[in-house]
Amino acid sequence: MPFEALGEDVLLKIFCFCDISTVLAVSAINQALRRIALAKQLWLSLVLDPRFRDALDLPPPDRGQLECLSTKELIAVVENAVTGSGESSYSSSVATTSFQIPLDDMEDCPEAWLLPGARYILLHSTTQHTLCTYDVWSARRVWERPVQARTLCQVDLVPGGAVTRIFFVQTGDHPHTCTLHVEEVDLTTGASHELFNLSLGSTIFEATPWATFSLALCCTPPRHSSSSTGVRLQ
Repeated sequence: MPFEALGEDVLLKIFCFCDISTVLAVSAINQALRRIALAKQLWLSLVLDPRFRDALDLPPPDRGQLECLSTKELIAVVENAVTGSGESSYSSSVATTSFQIPLDDMEDCPEAWLLPGARYILLHSTTQHTLCTYDVWSARRVWERPVQARTLCQVDLVPGGAVTRIFFVQTGDHPHTCTLHVEEVDLTTGASHELFNLSLGSTIFEATPWATFSLALCCTPPRHSSSSTGVRLQ
């Protein structure tokens, strides 16, 4: 039986199990299926598909707003997401979050890092002496740690999950010493634990310490390891 002989409701359900590239390919080569491939119900399902959103690291969708769009507008949402286009007449279909984070006096040079994926921000408050991580999508602070006044910091994501490792250098408890830390933070739960702690002479501040950051990330044991130290410096 020809594929086109199936009922439209059956074909629509089959299309809903396909990815966007398959739907476009079928509609381009089969005119009989093109009308079904342009159904609003299908494109709404494709835009809401977690596989599509996860692949492009998109924020959670606003289903109510998307349901108000036409098929043409839903297709435009997909095009803008894939091409990374700027603001368009359909930008209101994408859920956005707006909130304010109080920054320090600009003369004190507050530092902030936007992590890959544009979901999390690490803020180093130089007047409040804290490191904070914010989830932009949910507008919440997921992690905070007090630090000393003179602290250098760098951050990176651990591949394969919502986990970050934060490397910072700060003055030690004794004169002419400093301490290197690597803190691992679960960005979903906010739980954190120290992976690496090493005291050094304060001359570390006289040089750029980011090469040490790469070394610390490579030498730090995996999260499932039972050892909290186990670091070798050669």
